[in-house]
Amino acid sequence: MVTESTLTVAELLSTVDQALTARLPGPVWVRGEITGLRRTSGGAIFLRLADPEVDGQVLEVFARGRVIEDIDRTLQASGMGSLRPGIEVRVQGTVGISH
Repeated sequence: MVTESTLTVAELLSTVDQALTARLPGPVWVRGEITGLRRTSGGAIFLRLADPEVDGQVLEVFARGRVIEDIDRTLQASGMGSLRPGIEVRVQGTVGISH
């Protein structure tokens, strides 16, 4: 008789997070078009980056604190205006699973 192993949600998320960290241990650069953006009252942002060349390929991004201030300042200085849907950005960050 074969017994199937069953993971809890926490175990699965932890396993996936460990695999991602092993494969991408440091910051990575990613480019995409902002298709969704939400700012919180606490100064954090949640944005969705889409690959303009491949339909359905999206990435959820979370940032907070000084990172947001730096992004906003850089966009304003370049004449791009504010962070908003429809613009293409290149961001650097670490990859992980929210849990």
